[in-house]
Amino acid sequence: MKVNVRGVIYGSVREAASANGVSEQAVYKMLQRGVPERIGMPVKCKRPVTIGGVSFDSISALARYIGKDAAHTGRALKAGPLALRNLADRVRAATEERRGKIESDNKN
Repeated sequence: MKVNVRGVIYGSVREAASANGVSEQAVYKMLQRGVPERIGMPVKCKRPVTIGGVSFDSISALARYIGKDAAHTGRALKAGPLALRNLADRVRAATEERRGKIESDNKN
């Protein structure tokens, strides 16, 4: 079976997988989904997020900042206004905590 990945035609699934650094199963999955151009591409992309006036490069960066896991934070972003308010409160609290820590370090 020939596989076309972003304009390069490979003679087999095995060849396409090897050339793109993925498993044969990953190639079959992308073919089944109808997106052969995604073979070998990163699965997740960073999505910038702004919460409480503070900007983050990604949901993961926001999650690290507030001390939560990325899955929880991602669900909260989709959950609605109350969850967004709670996230903003957590960002404010984390920011204040960091400011306090910096000020205390500067006094010593």
